[in-house]
Amino acid sequence: MKGILPNLFKTFGWSIPASFLVNVIISLVLYHSKYSGNDTGELIALLAVGAVYLNIIPLILTLPGVWLIGPRSWNSPLVRLLLYFGGPALFVTGVCVAGLNSGDSEVYLTTAIIFLVIRAIYYTKFVRKAKQEANIAEL
Repeated sequence: MKGILPNLFKTFGWSIPASFLVNVIISLVLYHSKYSGNDTGELIALLAVGAVYLNIIPLILTLPGVWLIGPRSWNSPLVRLLLYFGGPALFVTGVCVAGLNSGDSEVYLTTAIIFLVIRAIYYTKFVRKAKQEANIAEL
């Protein structure tokens, strides 16, 4: 199953700007009345740095998905789903259980869900491509 590692880095690459934009929009809509113009610039800078650092966590947690290269693990749907989505799902669960401050928990949860959604999009594309290659190989 070639292409798992590039999919992982594509997910990481797309989730950084997506989580940054969504978190900026959510923060400005929810907390706009609390921040003055100067604080908004600091907020955006913190969210930009946070988008990179927070996406590194699910990236590292998703690295066991690289073991799906072998056909034995790929052919088992349960193992495939656990290795592919286990890390981001664990991060979402950890954020929900951790008891963070109200402003932090929304940013963490939004970042984790965006990473998980982008990961799911690449998963469906990857499985579809793998099935097409398997059908071609049978011919």
